[in-house]
Amino acid sequence: RRFEREDDASSQGRFMPQTCPINVSISRHGHLIGLGKANVIIVGEENGVSSTVVPVSSTIKKVSSRYKSSIPIPMIKIKGDDLMFGLKSDAMLRVLVSVSKVQTPEKDVVENPKSF
Repeated sequence: RRFEREDDASSQGRFMPQTCPINVSISRHGHLIGLGKANVIIVGEENGVSSTVVPVSSTIKKVSSRYKSSIPIPMIKIKGDDLMFGLKSDAMLRVLVSVSKVQTPEKDVVENPKSF
């Protein structure tokens, strides 16, 4: 993605923040199970390598049962498996962000400025 600069005069040439959605899944017996989603905010001022922690929201629907569950966390089970999977309400995801300059051929930049 390209970062656009903020139009506001008070922004001092900062970039407009962008949201990068991340799906949190687990793979088990050839099945990919979605557990939750996280949104990483990228402001365009990052440089080098850094890590950040973002909250994860569960995408597992709580299924009501006629039996009272002793597990307060919404869980999902794969058919034919003994294990159940879920995320706590305060689940966090540590994301490693590595920033590097994009190497572009100067010829293409001059001839095709809209190709990016």
